[in-house]
Amino acid sequence: MTLQRPCRALLFVPASRPDRVHKALATNADLVCVDLEDGVGASEKDSSRQSLISLLSAGNLDLARLSVRVNDPATELGRKDLQAIADLQQSLELVLIPKAADASTVEQVFEQCPNIQKSMVIIETAKGLSNVFALAAHELVSAVCFGSADWSTEMDCTMEWDALLYARSRIIHAAAEGGSTPIDGAWLQLDDEEGLETESRQLRSLGFKGRIALHPKQIAAILRSFTPNAKTIAQAKEVLDAVTQNKAGAFQVNGLMVDEPVIKRARRVLESVGISHSDVTK
Repeated sequence: MTLQRPCRALLFVPASRPDRVHKALATNADLVCVDLEDGVGASEKDSSRQSLISLLSAGNLDLARLSVRVNDPATELGRKDLQAIADLQQSLELVLIPKAADASTVEQVFEQCPNIQKSMVIIETAKGLSNVFALAAHELVSAVCFGSADWSTEMDCTMEWDALLYARSRIIHAAAEGGSTPIDGAWLQLDDEEGLETESRQLRSLGFKGRIALHPKQIAAILRSFTPNAKTIAQAKEVLDAVTQNKAGAFQVNGLMVDEPVIKRARRVLESVGISHSDVTK
C-alpha cells in the first residue's frame, strides 16, 4: 500500500534536539522524521529516546505529519526504541526501519509495536536490495526509501548518478510492482541548492515521489522538483478535457498522441496537486 499523503520532502530532525520538532512541523515539508539513528550520537541515544517519548506523550503535535526513524531493529538500541514506542498511549502514523533486510525485519517491528500504522523500509544494504521486491510488496510496508549514503559505503562506490542508478532503478521497479511509494535519500551538500534541484528532477523523472531533506533550506528545491510545473498541469487538463469529447481509442491533443497510458498519466499529474478528473471536466 502506498502512503496516503504526499511525501515530496521528508525533513529529518535529530531526536537529540526536540526543540526543533515544532519548528520542523511549521515548515512546508510534507512529513517530518524525528531521527533516533544516525542523527544522534552514541552517548545521546538513551536521552534522545526519552526526549522523543516525552514530546510524543505531550499530545500537542501533528502526528499525521510526524514519523520516527528507529535504530536497526536487530540491535539492542533498536529494540529499546521499539519498546519505548510500544509503551506510548497513542498510535504512531509512520516508522522508518533502517537496514531493512527482509520481511522478518518488518514483522518484528509490528509484533513489538502494534500501535504503529505504517512503515517505510530503508534499503541501504546488499541484502536489502536483493529482497526489495518482497519488502515493497509487504502488506505492512507503505514506502521504500533508498539509503544512498550507507549503500555507497557498503558498495565502496561513489554517490554519483551513474554509480547509484542500478540500485535506484531496482527500487523504483519493486515499488511499482509492490504498490508502495518510492522515496530517495538525502543530498548531503547543504550549500549546493542547484545540485540538489538538478538531481531531484532526475529522481522525479526516474519515478521517485520525493526525497529526504536534512535542513529546512533544502525543502523549497525539493518541492519544486517533485511538483508538476504549470505547463505539465495545463497539458494534463487538456488531455482529460478531451477525453469526454473523443470516443476513439487514440486521438490527438495539440499534436500529442493520446491513448490510455497518457490518460492515466494525466490523471496522476492532477491528483498529485489535488485536482480530480471531475474538477477538470465540469
